[in-house]
Amino acid sequence: MQLVRDTYNERVSDIEAHFELIKNISDAIGGGGAKFPVNNGHYTITIQQQKILFSSTYLQLYNLVESTVNQLLGAVGRHTQNGINSDLTKLSDKIRDLYLKHMLPPEASLTPEKRLEHAIKLLHQAVGTEQVEITIPRGGGGSWDSKAISLLNRRIGVELALPAAIREKLHQPFRNDKGPLQHIKDVRNDLGHGSISFTDCGTGHLYSEFRTLIDIVKEYLEFLMDAYEQYISDQQYLSNAS
Repeated sequence: MQLVRDTYNERVSDIEAHFELIKNISDAIGGGGAKFPVNNGHYTITIQQQKILFSSTYLQLYNLVESTVNQLLGAVGRHTQNGINSDLTKLSDKIRDLYLKHMLPPEASLTPEKRLEHAIKLLHQAVGTEQVEITIPRGGGGSWDSKAISLLNRRIGVELALPAAIREKLHQPFRNDKGPLQHIKDVRNDLGHGSISFTDCGTGHLYSEFRTLIDIVKEYLEFLMDAYEQYISDQQYLSNAS
């Protein structure tokens, strides 16, 4: 789990550095203009550039969310692989089902040849002639919000007991009648698919809104990491876990 937290802290540091920049630029613009010396003159940051910086915050926050989810799944996979010592019968029902879906996905996902190859590999793992490599299917790529993460937690067997105050923050509309994580996800997808420009996306924002948004995401992800750490510590990926 230390790798998960180290990666998380690195991404948070990036976000906080970016927020410090947009806060100072916003303060300077509000005070008459954000200027800095360039080639014996001054360069003035425009309102359009400020809006683009605002929009980039959404991308960084989604990057943090998806990175943290992927790192947590990787941690579960590593600990599970070490914990079962190549004995698939030791897997919990939930992890076994996820692993089988990874090895033998729906027929439309694999050619007949690839499906046979995966089946033979699974057979070798089951009889102990090939080392088991546990991979937890990620899914949800580009679509991670609190609802999608809750579904993932249930599939794995992770219990995330959020305090009422955090649940309220997650469900309280942030913009466009959407909760904060759903809004971040949707904006990220709109920007990534070209449905909206960075300038339009950053219009009508205050930097203080992003302080609130950053804090909500951080608070939620820190509880999420704690829940996965408890899951791993209790070895709930094993069939005989208490």
